Formats: sequence, structure tokens, C-alpha cells
Amino acid sequence: MCQPGNPPAQRNFVCTDHADFYGDDLSNTHTGYQGCVYNCRINPDCNAIAWVQDANGQQGMCYYKHLKDINRQPTSDSRAIKACKDTPTVTTAPPATQYVKERYYQLKGNVIDTIKTAKTIDECTAACTAKPGCAGVSFMGYYPQCQLQSSADNYFPVWSKAVDLQSYIAIPHQYKWCAGNFDKPNEGDVFNFQGSFQDCAKCMEGGKANAFAWWLGPQDGMAQPTNPKGSCYCKKFTTPVVPPPADYSEDHRGTIFCMN
Repeated sequence: MCQPGNPPAQRNFVCTDHADFYGDDLSNTHTGYQGCVYNCRINPDCNAIAWVQDANGQQGMCYYKHLKDINRQPTSDSRAIKACKDTPTVTTAPPATQYVKERYYQLKGNVIDTIKTAKTIDECTAACTAKPGCAGVSFMGYYPQCQLQSSADNYFPVWSKAVDLQSYIAIPHQYKWCAGNFDKPNEGDVFNFQGSFQDCAKCMEGGKANAFAWWLGPQDGMAQPTNPKGSCYCKKFTTPVVPPPADYSEDHRGTIFCMN
């Protein structure tokens, strides 16, 4: 039979067998265990119960309670008794999207949207975070222009002798850390292959590597990459690599290094 009125509130009751919450009683009644919890759930004054099972059968005495200290733990009891209390489910906010950023470059890859209202690289990355399928951005503050891209296939340098283009690339990632224009050349190398930044995740499969360096690869006379995709250099280190300081200035031709 359907119960009239609204369904019970979505409250999370955590129960312990052979335990009791002494005191803080509101009232009591004789009912089944499920009915005991249900009646407490729909009563905003009730935040805990103790249910003592009868010696024969599925019924028992239900003690509705309002614990003054909702954090207190139940007391052990040898009887056939259950102690339950309302315990809100703890939800944690998803971690903020991390981006690795580099100046003086733009990304190769399919453009899925162009945002002309973004005045800074941070506004551009915020647009990427909000756009399903965005895997990287190319930003130029001089125009300004923010291109959202579905993949980061490769990158290429851009420059102007006349003006500061304020060019940046930024790529979202879930690694422990990534750094632009940083590398550990000839250290920890395991294997390498051509691929997008996203393809470099294959380095980490099966514990084969715990880091990678993504580089644009061979370049022509105008410093443009000759391959459609970059190169993933998979690396394995026995001790964690320390991220470079903010003022790190050694030139690694835009290589992006990521560590897990």
C-alpha cells in the first residue's frame, strides 16, 4: 500500500549492531526495525534511534532520539540492539582543473570554438574548462583571441618584431605536476613515439613510466614542426623529479614535462 504524503527525506542513517545511544530520548514505540528508521527519518527532530529486537520475531522497541552531540559514538551493548544516527554524506568538490601554460607558442589541433571576449589566458582556460571536449587552448592577447581545441596535436612558435602578441598555450591535465619549457634530457628515458599531448598518457600505462616530456619534434628553417604530431618521450625515475622554480629560464624549446 502506498503511503500518503511526501516521501521520506534523503537522510543517511549509519547503524551499528550491538550498540546503544543512551539518553536523549524523544519517545518510543513498538515496531519493526525498518519502520523505526523510517519514522525517525521523516521526523526533523529525530536524528538517531536505538532499536531493541524482541526475543521472538521481527518487532522490537524503538527509541527515537535527538542527540545533543551528533558526533558522539554509540556504546557497545550485548543485547540484540541496533543504534543508528543521521550522518550526512560528506561530498568533496572535484579538484580544480590544472593547466600547464607556455608563452610564445600556439597549438596545432582541431578548433572547436573561438572566444573573442577572453582578455587573458586565465579567462581563456576558464572557457575551456566550461566547454565539453576542450583539450587545450591557443591564446593571443594582442587581438585578443582565444581558440578552444579538441586536441593538442603539436605546438609551434609565433613571434612578431613589431608587437608583443602575448601568445600562450594552455593544456588541462591530471598529472601531479606539469611544467612548460622544462625537460630532463637523456634522463630516465624508456621509449618514445609520435603523439599528441593527450597520447603521452600511454607512457603511464602499466607502470612503464612515471613521467614524460612532450616536444614539438624536428623543425624546418622557420622553426615550424615538420611532423603533424609532437613526440612523447616516456621516462621512469626512481626518485620524484622536483618541479622547476617559477623563475626557471633555461630554454628547452617549449618542451612540456609531466610527472605522476
